[in-house]
Amino acid sequence: MTKKTLNNFFKKYRNIIITYLIVIVFFLAGGFITPEYLSITSAMGLLEISVPMGLLAIGETLVILLGGQNLDLSNAAIGSFIIVFAATLKNYPFIFVFIIVLLVGLAIGTLNAIGIIYGRVQPLVMTLAMASIMDSLSYLYVGAHAYGGPSKTLIYISTGRIGLVPIAFIFWMVFALVILYIAHYTVLGRRLYLFGNNQSAGIIWGIPRNTLIILAYALSGMFGALAGLITLGIVVVPYFKVMDSLAIPVIAAVILGGVAFTGGEGTYVGVIGGVLIINAITNLLTMLRISQGLRIFFYGVVLLIVLSI
Repeated sequence: MTKKTLNNFFKKYRNIIITYLIVIVFFLAGGFITPEYLSITSAMGLLEISVPMGLLAIGETLVILLGGQNLDLSNAAIGSFIIVFAATLKNYPFIFVFIIVLLVGLAIGTLNAIGIIYGRVQPLVMTLAMASIMDSLSYLYVGAHAYGGPSKTLIYISTGRIGLVPIAFIFWMVFALVILYIAHYTVLGRRLYLFGNNQSAGIIWGIPRNTLIILAYALSGMFGALAGLITLGIVVVPYFKVMDSLAIPVIAAVILGGVAFTGGEGTYVGVIGGVLIINAITNLLTMLRISQGLRIFFYGVVLLIVLSI
């Protein structure tokens, strides 16, 4: 491989390469603090805890790629609602619960899109309002105390392993491969990138704006619901607002992964690295026994440094 080829390769995949180099740096930093952090078991643990955020990030990536200030602040709250909702369906077959959860997520995401398109509500306002509605709906659905729990099948999918590899990670990667194929090898994916790069030109060229927005937000809601379902299998005991705190870190992971906030640029391959960075930072701060308040501060500082790089 010639020097020119290497330079072209780096220019094309610069953001992705830098993202994964940063993942390695944080992983090595954890090993410096605790040597066990560098073990295969620890690495698999990092992948496992990254699954809920990784699923949320799939939908967030699709929405941000639209450009035009599109983002989804409700997908984490949708996940929190699903934890409470799906826990009450413990005695039903897993496949039934899985399908219902998908449909609920798609429906809520579609409502976001309808508000944005036809109600002309700003995406930030619409999804923030939906997040509040989801939190309220959780209390209305079960009352003061959440009840129920995950089925044995869900617990196995969320926490089980095939050898050393977490099943939940395989579950995440299956969806990641599907979304990568759609984004990069289908007409729908090309339209998404083209529209995100230049919305005005996209409309002139006949790209169905409303259809793209509905699909992106519907899928964001669906993946928020899936993330909630997996999280229920991890936490086992349902309680309110479990995932709400992930709303901003998910957006940060998408941007860290090289997806342009202006839309039309980036790939989910980089976003996976961004998700790993966020969770590696969380692990390090936990290992250092830093309080929640200071963690938020360090999150901001580290993210500013990484985004600058």
